[in-house]
Amino acid sequence: MSPVKPQRNVQKSGAASRARVDAQFELLRRAASGGDRLTSHRDPEVRWSPIAQWQGDPAAWRDLMVRAIEPNVFLEPGFAFSAANNLGAADLGVLSVFHGAKLVGLLPGRVEGISSGRAVPMFVAWTHPFAPMSSPLLDRDTAADMRRTFGGSEAI
Repeated sequence: MSPVKPQRNVQKSGAASRARVDAQFELLRRAASGGDRLTSHRDPEVRWSPIAQWQGDPAAWRDLMVRAIEPNVFLEPGFAFSAANNLGAADLGVLSVFHGAKLVGLLPGRVEGISSGRAVPMFVAWTHPFAPMSSPLLDRDTAADMRRTFGGSEAI
């Protein structure tokens, strides 16, 4: 048997990195929405999308800002889109929660892994030097139901 040679650290292409991040977010989405089972009309639907998809039509995001139990000025669409465009947030995405067609929760972030110093890949809410607060936007009418969706914390 020949010894196993260690692999060199090879820079991955943008497409390969994006596919890996999308796969990791799919796992997060499944965990947050109760796994692979089909959800009923009462269960939240968790979606992952690049922040660029929201820039074309941020109406639902703006509407959630008005209904948020605790607004986060750093997540106002104009501020967030400008920061994402100017701070090089190419891997930034948005974890969004819908009840039917209504947006009831939103949290921008990214998956960070070993290359970021994390032992396992994990979702990290987005902060940057101009936005130190990363609390999610939660609809005030459904905030109590969002605890399980955004990590199960009783503090949310």
